[in-house]
Amino acid sequence: MKNLVRLLSLGILILVCSCGKTEYPQQLLVADSLANVSPDSSLAILQAMSHKMQQEDETVRKFYQLTLYKAKDKAYQPIKNDSSIFSVYSYYKDKGDEQHLESAQYYMGRYYAENGDAPRALDFFRQAYDATESARQKAIIASQMGELATCQKLNELAKKYYRDGLLWATRCNDALRVTYAYLNIAFTYGVDNQRDSALSFYFKALPYAQELKCSQIISKVYTGIASNYTKTGRAKKALPYIQYALKYAMPSDYSAVLVVASELYESLGNSEQEFRCLQELEKNEIDNTRLFGYRSLLNWHLRNGNIDRALEYSRKYFLLNDTIEIHLDTSSVARAQALYDYNLREKENQKLTMKMERDDFYILLICFVGFVLISVSLCFTFINMQRAKLYKDKLYYYLDRMEAYMPKRIQCMEKLRQEKIYKCISKGIGTSDFKMREEEWAELSEAIERILPNHKCRLERLCRINEQEYHLCMLLMLDISLKDIANLTNHSLSSISVNRRRLYKRAFHKEGNPAEWDKIIQSFSF
Repeated sequence: MKNLVRLLSLGILILVCSCGKTEYPQQLLVADSLANVSPDSSLAILQAMSHKMQQEDETVRKFYQLTLYKAKDKAYQPIKNDSSIFSVYSYYKDKGDEQHLESAQYYMGRYYAENGDAPRALDFFRQAYDATESARQKAIIASQMGELATCQKLNELAKKYYRDGLLWATRCNDALRVTYAYLNIAFTYGVDNQRDSALSFYFKALPYAQELKCSQIISKVYTGIASNYTKTGRAKKALPYIQYALKYAMPSDYSAVLVVASELYESLGNSEQEFRCLQELEKNEIDNTRLFGYRSLLNWHLRNGNIDRALEYSRKYFLLNDTIEIHLDTSSVARAQALYDYNLREKENQKLTMKMERDDFYILLICFVGFVLISVSLCFTFINMQRAKLYKDKLYYYLDRMEAYMPKRIQCMEKLRQEKIYKCISKGIGTSDFKMREEEWAELSEAIERILPNHKCRLERLCRINEQEYHLCMLLMLDISLKDIANLTNHSLSSISVNRRRLYKRAFHKEGNPAEWDKIIQSFSF
């Protein structure tokens, strides 16, 4: 019955194609129409007409190559080493044939995806996504981009692509694509260990899967639900779902169902059922699945005290793991080289596309920077002039103050000489080994504050000073000689001079004689 339907469909397509004039052979158009719905039939037609292609012009040959590539991909035949799509893409790009260029871009993406070159695959998928106006094709391409992002462990980006695919699949009422979009989103949430979110999307996929009335697709949904229930400690709720999945899963999905089932039965403590699932996984042809089986059987035998069997599976596990790592290292080198080549090409493209923009930008930037620099220069010049005038007025203020209040200074100094600490310092100056201690500095500061309230605060308003500089200023105010100051503070004369000169410059922002600073300090003693 199915063969009869296919023959009738083929006859209708040939009849439709023969009704109009076209530059392509009718058989080729029929093969193109069948590539999506019946790729095996399309391949049979294409192979039958392959000997005629040498006689056709280049337009027909390129369309034949594109259709053949499409049919191979839809029939799940390997396209990893088929680089014929390169010449097809170049032809349609140079010709400006937007309709066929869109398909060529998509299959360029498929070629790079199959070869593990994610950056270039995404680049071509994006081009095809932007070019197509078909909602169904946008859904397919978004799903492909999501799978690439998932393989690169870019789960947030993958979710974005899968959601885009869901949007377009919903618009074209494609229940199958909607189901797979929900499944993919749920899977990425599961990878991120967001189990409740994953479960919500699996349950959203379930009505669409049931609408399709396909037990294999329903089993995919049930497997995801069972896995997330198991990982959240709800193994009993997962049991009916995994039993259905074990019964109806497609052969390509059966190993994934067995992995979930083994984890579920382990959680339930059903050692016998777990062992049966693991024995099935051990026979699987896929290396990673078999590796999981070896590791789980190793743990199972250890739990059950079978040391010899555990050692046997330990050897199997490490041998297979070494083989997989060697393969991964080789693939990683190839991907790294592909990424390096892609980056080089992207850099060249960026240089060409940005050159004109950069020139314009630099001209505007130079004008703007010049304007800013001139404005800032004028502002700084004005500020510096005002600041210089302020410091000059400040200096004259203190010099005039010192001359005007000399009598009051003499009175204050008389009072200071009556203080106990002053007498102690005067007595100690005569001995070479006398050094001021912390408590003596504190006592001197308190004595000055009693006679000249807020003396230290007024000095700090003049300029910023540290504790050692304040000690120096107190001794200068008491008219103690520089030699004695050097001895009391345990500094050299040159160091004392440098500090006085530094303080003067800090206060008035100009170079000055240290003796001038001494006069300023003495003006604070009234």
